[in-house]
Amino acid sequence: MPVIVPTGSEQADFEQDVDLGGTVYRLRVYYNGRDDSWYLSLSDVDGNPLVMGVRLTLDTSILGAHVLEALPAGALAMIDPENTREDPSRRSLDDDAMALVFFTAEELES
Repeated sequence: MPVIVPTGSEQADFEQDVDLGGTVYRLRVYYNGRDDSWYLSLSDVDGNPLVMGVRLTLDTSILGAHVLEALPAGALAMIDPENTREDPSRRSLDDDAMALVFFTAEELES
């Protein structure tokens, strides 16, 4: 079953630890007002950077272009349950209009 990563934060820059495929990672999600976009950085729990500053866009694998053994086996993507077809804006992460979802490699194969 896909993991829905909580993103409801009133803050424009927040960190959280999340289990992705059996390993805990640290996510930093932050907003850039200049381009009205959210960005994500992924580190291991010790703070070692794995993926830094990836823009959160709809229906795109956030980790897809990165090949590191330390990354979770699967896909992390923004989905739009309300089908607005717009990338996440400042408040759309707060009101659950968008969802950050992790799919394991096994889920992607079936």
